[in-house]
Amino acid sequence: MIKTAQRLRTGAATHPGRVRENNQDSYFAGERLIVVADGVGGAAGGEVASAAAIAAMSAVDTEQAADSPDAAAAAFISAGDDAAARIRAATEAKPELAGMGTTLSAFLLTGDQIVMAHAGDSRAYRLRGGEMVQLSKDDSYVQLLIDRGSLRPEDAESHPQRNLVTKVLQTDPVDLSLRKEFVELGDRYLVCSDGLTGVVHRDIIVATLGEVADPTECANELIELALERGAPDNVTAVIGDVIAEEPEPEPEMPPTVKLPIVDAEVAATGAPVDAPAVLSIDAPGVMPALAPEPEPPVRRGFFARVFGRRHGRRRR
Repeated sequence: MIKTAQRLRTGAATHPGRVRENNQDSYFAGERLIVVADGVGGAAGGEVASAAAIAAMSAVDTEQAADSPDAAAAAFISAGDDAAARIRAATEAKPELAGMGTTLSAFLLTGDQIVMAHAGDSRAYRLRGGEMVQLSKDDSYVQLLIDRGSLRPEDAESHPQRNLVTKVLQTDPVDLSLRKEFVELGDRYLVCSDGLTGVVHRDIIVATLGEVADPTECANELIELALERGAPDNVTAVIGDVIAEEPEPEPEMPPTVKLPIVDAEVAATGAPVDAPAVLSIDAPGVMPALAPEPEPPVRRGFFARVFGRRHGRRRR
């Protein structure tokens, strides 16, 4: 546990991948807050939803929200409701966007603790002393099967429904998963879309996080590793390192935000923009009934991803 003032030194990188033409991931990286949102919904819908989530979550990057873990948790809940309202307004303005949603993984540094907010199958990790721990739990069909004991964790990555999420931010507020823990100087936090974890082996991610000191360079390296493995999906990595505040603080740097330009107007105001119609899909939050041999759920365009994996190395 640390007593000195601290902040996050952050770095971020994103790429549409080798297959997709557009990038539906959005992110935020500031000195207290890091967030990744992976849009779902097909066509431009996912971009609108992820941009809406980041626009709402950016309001959490305040001294008031970072005053205490309880204040941070309350701010995350409020921002989640705001994100749902933004997505709802965008859908009402452009009905063909109906069904869009977004995952969310975020960390907010507050005092000597950090608070996580999560929904979906993006991931949130902490690296400490060379050991990486996943702090988020996937909101996914295969995770429910694992929890029930009908699927082994080692079989999850090859399950035909491994990309079906059970909870995302949509038009109605959802209960974000919240978690808090004490931080230590030198802790490294990572939030990333499943475009990274779906193709890059966990051991390689751990090695890269431990070897590449600069967070921006490390985020870029993780993206390159995904691209080397085919990157069939959008891929985004945002890194925050816990460091001591300088005795004479440097001028505060503005946060880094990536929002799809075509969707910024919808995300911020709910006004319609020209965008392709999304595929006709079921609501991402609807779960198929659990059974020993579950009926394959309705497959939606944005979940039909094919992951290839091969081990390799990319050392500094």
